[in-house]
Amino acid sequence: MIKVMYAGYDITENLIVTSLDRGLLPEIEYNTKKVGRSDGEKYVDRTIGRRTIPMGFALVGNVNKKRHILAEIIAQKEPQPLIFSDEPDKLWYAIPTGDVGIDDIVRAGKGTINWIVPDGVSYDVNPRIFSNITIDSAENQVLDPEFRKKDKYYKQWTARLNETNGAHNILGADLSDTNTIADKGEVKYNGFYIMQNSNSTARNLPELKQGDKVWGRVTLRIDKALQGDTNGSKSAVAVIQELDYAGGKVIASHEAKPAALNLGNFQNLDIQFSISNPNTKALNLITCLALGSAVSYSKMQFNLGEKLADYAEPTAQLADYVAVTNHGTYKSWPIIRATMNGENGLVGVVNQNDGILQFGTSEDVDIVKGTRTDKVLSANMEHNSDKFEVNKGVPIYPYFLYDPATPNIIEGDIDWDTDPNGARPIFGPNKKEVWAGPTLFTPLAKNSANIANGDFLLRARLNFEATAKQRGRISLTLQSGDEAKLGVVVRDSSGVKSELIVEFWHNQTMIHSKTLDKKVWTWSFWEASIQKVNGTDITFKFSKWKSFSGEGIISSQDYIFPITIPELATTDITALNVWYQAWGGQEPAFMGCTDIKFYWNNETTITNIPNLFDDGDLLEIDVKERKIMLNGVENRKLHALGNTWERFAIEPGTTTVMPAVSSWANMCDFEVELRGAYI
Repeated sequence: MIKVMYAGYDITENLIVTSLDRGLLPEIEYNTKKVGRSDGEKYVDRTIGRRTIPMGFALVGNVNKKRHILAEIIAQKEPQPLIFSDEPDKLWYAIPTGDVGIDDIVRAGKGTINWIVPDGVSYDVNPRIFSNITIDSAENQVLDPEFRKKDKYYKQWTARLNETNGAHNILGADLSDTNTIADKGEVKYNGFYIMQNSNSTARNLPELKQGDKVWGRVTLRIDKALQGDTNGSKSAVAVIQELDYAGGKVIASHEAKPAALNLGNFQNLDIQFSISNPNTKALNLITCLALGSAVSYSKMQFNLGEKLADYAEPTAQLADYVAVTNHGTYKSWPIIRATMNGENGLVGVVNQNDGILQFGTSEDVDIVKGTRTDKVLSANMEHNSDKFEVNKGVPIYPYFLYDPATPNIIEGDIDWDTDPNGARPIFGPNKKEVWAGPTLFTPLAKNSANIANGDFLLRARLNFEATAKQRGRISLTLQSGDEAKLGVVVRDSSGVKSELIVEFWHNQTMIHSKTLDKKVWTWSFWEASIQKVNGTDITFKFSKWKSFSGEGIISSQDYIFPITIPELATTDITALNVWYQAWGGQEPAFMGCTDIKFYWNNETTITNIPNLFDDGDLLEIDVKERKIMLNGVENRKLHALGNTWERFAIEPGTTTVMPAVSSWANMCDFEVELRGAYI
């Protein structure tokens, strides 16, 4: 009996396939041309047309109910993946056409679905991933063992925890509530849920050969065991898979399960084996848990060689080419991804077929003669805990009413994941009539001249809004060593009315305060900045957000306070902290920080120019659809005249693809995703 998956649903739960005709070939048009006066014509190429796959079916049981279910599933607006169980490794992008006629019978229905495959070919279910990232085989092959790019490599239902295993980050997942996960589309390992995103962690290792030794280790903590699990083996498992390519067929699996339950404590899961299959050319370390359990993993690693390497993050090398192999029988269209390793003005791609794609311009420069601007901090606060320390630093206003007998309290934690726009405070149990809450601290690097007393610009985007009964403070402080030097405060201290007050501070002294008119200063999204020019001239500014513009914002209202402070000519600025504060046990105001930037200005004789691409930006190029995505958002402005899209079809066999970046930029992380196509 054939099973049929369509758009992620098993439609054979509601029907029985009675006939299926995929045909031998799609519609093919052969193109020829007359050459001179020679006999006949010369073959030029062929064009593949659409394919129709008739599928007869029968409904048994409640015909009307199943007919409605089936109609809801197949009523798609565009082609969706279609997989038949007799070819489980192949998919068609198909859509039904015409009426699906059902002859109502007393107890059964029958009909035919005509699947239309617009491009006429099938594809590998699992794409192959080809990358320019190379790592010495004796090193840790896990690309992100500290989970710094969690969303790229791991499922959305995992979380990087706000604790560490020693000095190392922890990835956790809590599926103890069995209603917390939607099972649709989840790929499992022997019933365990896999925490990695599909194919993202697999490593192509073309140098692998039969007999090579593989060593692996992860540390595991079972936080809640599956009901009835007495030794941990039913709650979690770590696996190293042998594959024929990254994302391809699993040839063998080597697993490690807990030696004991050991609730709440970390234990090592070790894996060691030798490659036994000559077709193994990729390895993948996966971590898994059972539905009904909660687990945490840390220090993930595997390597080749005679022993397990000391744990470390890998030292990756970036090649200037990628060899892409189409194992199918017809041309296929790749998806190309480039992740920036620093600012960059150009991403180019060329291949051996004279194909050229260019996004940006080769004329974009990083610096020009003149004054220099060094951006030493650029932090989007969501999921960016690695750039900050919690509850450290010397913020302004350490004592309530300036009285050492009533110190304001640094306590609590930071929620990095809930708010899609930034970091939110988690307040502690303070019931005293003082201000209390968590801080975020980060050191600031010196400028290009290795000094820390030059001109600068600090700008931070904040969320702050309080109802009449809420109170709250956010302070933004620049430190010099262990001293608070300059600060901006946004507060509502009333508790009986809604107000918006901004304060500007120097040396633990408030030098200016302004109550802003809430009829004019509406909404909750602001920007605070401190700028120093000419060594001693300070400008404090508080702005109402209207729209984004490049590195900053376009404001609809500004409150500006300038002042000259001579001592700052020789004062080093070494760190930054943000302090969220609530009052006693009263409900806190809505507050958060979305991003912070710090620049050293007017240094030496050159200026850093903001470029088209920033550090960490991800450019995704869907060649078939001619669609450009920048950081997950479609960008129609990056299309360039002269791009030869049609020459980037990957023919059967191996095609060399070469990335290019600005002459002054670091090479990008470059990968090509390809599904083999079959005529």
